[in-house]
Amino acid sequence: MSSNDLPAPPPSAEYYPDEVILYGAKLNSGAQGDIRYTSSARTFILHLELRDGGGAPLTTGAVAMALVYGYSVDGHCYRVDRPRLLLFTDVAEAPALGCGFGDGEPSGGSGYHMWRVRRSTEVYELGGLTGRIDDLLLQSNSPGRRSPASYSVHAQLAHRTSRLPSGEGGH
Repeated sequence: MSSNDLPAPPPSAEYYPDEVILYGAKLNSGAQGDIRYTSSARTFILHLELRDGGGAPLTTGAVAMALVYGYSVDGHCYRVDRPRLLLFTDVAEAPALGCGFGDGEPSGGSGYHMWRVRRSTEVYELGGLTGRIDDLLLQSNSPGRRSPASYSVHAQLAHRTSRLPSGEGGH
């Protein structure tokens, strides 16, 4: 195991047991960011600008738009199943170190960034999936392809005689 396979060390002598380090690519400059989508016929740009509840743009550094490829928690590194487009606020970023995303140099020559967040940090995930409607919507919701939690659950309770009630006559 090389030192690059380990998570980044804490920046100071402070330890937060509920800390999660996100590793990925920064997509925004200030409170704005662009996502480019190219189909077979056209190119589109989704321009995101985050504002506070009063409509004013958020200040620089107050928000992160990141394409997250992995994370570190409890001293272990993990990769996500697909890149996750996350928005979160009030988090300091740094050049990536560790977990295979940093090049081992504090200067951050790899281009990846890392964000130290707490488990209670609220995030907003944008669904950045592209494909045909058949694949993304129709087949993904057909039986056998959905997560087990999405099916309805019916429970039957057995009678103390180990027989299910028949619904006829009340025995």
